[in-house]
Amino acid sequence: MWIIEKYYALETTRSSNHNSMLSKEAVKEFKAIWRKQFGEDISDEKAAEEGINLLTILDAIYRPIKKEWADELEQKDNEQKQG
Repeated sequence: MWIIEKYYALETTRSSNHNSMLSKEAVKEFKAIWRKQFGEDISDEKAAEEGINLLTILDAIYRPIKKEWADELEQKDNEQKQG
């Protein structure tokens, strides 16, 4: 998932109230994505809030699978296609 890699690669800092903050570059990019998807402009604050919310959700649900599990799944798929 490109968005996970993209935003986890960007710098994050901790503010004095302990909320994660996205870099200015990440906020700018998130605003561009939002504009493209929803056709509206949002403030930097709203973009940072929504970006952090997205990362929080993705962090909770996204877990890479083991290579051996992926290999087993691929093998099962191949077997189903053949049989």
